[in-house]
Amino acid sequence: MQLETNGAPGKRPFLSFEVERLLGTNIENPVSRLRNILNELRAFQPDNAPLTQVLGFALLRDRDATPGQAYAALAQLMDLFDDAKSLAQSLDLDEQLYLTTLKEFEQPFTLTLNLTGAWSGFRQQLPDGRFYERLDYCVDVVQRSLSPGYSAEIPAETIAGFQKRIVDLLAHLTEKSVQFDPKLHEFLLDHLQEINAALSAYRLSGTRGLRRALDRFIGDFHRRGDSLRSTKDDPIWKSVIEVVGGLDNALSVAERIGPALPWILETLQRLPPVT
Repeated sequence: MQLETNGAPGKRPFLSFEVERLLGTNIENPVSRLRNILNELRAFQPDNAPLTQVLGFALLRDRDATPGQAYAALAQLMDLFDDAKSLAQSLDLDEQLYLTTLKEFEQPFTLTLNLTGAWSGFRQQLPDGRFYERLDYCVDVVQRSLSPGYSAEIPAETIAGFQKRIVDLLAHLTEKSVQFDPKLHEFLLDHLQEINAALSAYRLSGTRGLRRALDRFIGDFHRRGDSLRSTKDDPIWKSVIEVVGGLDNALSVAERIGPALPWILETLQRLPPVT
């Protein structure tokens, strides 16, 4: 198998989501990210679609999400509501306007949901149009109140490109015709799956989920470095570091900090051979 490392378009991977550009918004502003998701839910068709499919698409870009995945995404959505409320409070904004508006949208998601039921039944519980107008106003005022550090984002097409490359690597790792060192196989499979899940959830968790996944990759590599040294010449390392390191660079630009991964490949190269 020839691994793609340039993000070129190809067959849509099973875990990938459709590319979209969120024009005029900032994906790192939690109130803005929340508004984007709620607007998509409001406009979803058809009305008779099962709630699991609607939530899977709006939250994870996966119409085939299982009920378990939908519930997990809902938990992340509630975290996003908490982030949005905390941000509004930290900026000392009008509590009556901001918190009341956010709680109106949050309340239907706190009920016991029948994920096999029709989407139309749940949509009726969402606030009416005037609350969406208030939410648009909240997004605008919050964005103008934020520091310049919130202006950076990882574009949606960049996220989708990285996810496709991660999925290609996972497919390569699971090919029966390719043999990998068991320790290397376990390490890469675990961490690439976690990074892929964080990419899928980027609309919900922003850079925080991605940084957590990359930090675990780095920490586990540091812990297992000695046991992985026999794999240092495996060509898959170059592909992994190129892809994951590129994601780390993109994340560092969004967070305005330096990249953390380049030293991993250098560390592998400096490891002495196994005797």
